[in-house]
Amino acid sequence: IEEAKIVARKLQSMGVGKGSVVGLYLPHCEENLLANLAIWFTGAGFLMLETTCTPALLEQLIESIDVDVVITDSKLAVNLPYVDDVEAHVIVYDQQLGAVLAGEELPELIDHAVELDDLAYVSMTSGSTGAPKGVLVPHRSATYCFEAGLHLYPYRDDEPEFEGINVFFA
Repeated sequence: IEEAKIVARKLQSMGVGKGSVVGLYLPHCEENLLANLAIWFTGAGFLMLETTCTPALLEQLIESIDVDVVITDSKLAVNLPYVDDVEAHVIVYDQQLGAVLAGEELPELIDHAVELDDLAYVSMTSGSTGAPKGVLVPHRSATYCFEAGLHLYPYRDDEPEFEGINVFFA
């Protein structure tokens, strides 16, 4: 959690706050989860960018949703469109980023009281036209989906756990 808070402070220093959308362009890994928490600590929502997206599609998604900052790793960063000003728009999140950022002079984390109707994430859909469109999903909807999933598909004793805690992500 402390590392996620350090990354959140870095995001806030880059202008990310309540109502912002941060691109999350990472493989499924520990850093992905920590980056997600960091985004939510700022009061912002995230747009999951698939690691299989072409650079042209990434640029289209980032522009259409007005993503200001993308969190990625060093391998994927080369696919991003921010060639002119990478440092203002990209956080490269490889292992131990929190330790690296801890050495930076970062502002204190602003504690945003997140409301149920605040943005949690953006879901992309092609809709009827085939052109990508973003659906803004508030925390209320994400919470409802999580609760519904738990009730409709309860965990069984034989299901895998993560450090003793069942994990459910849609």
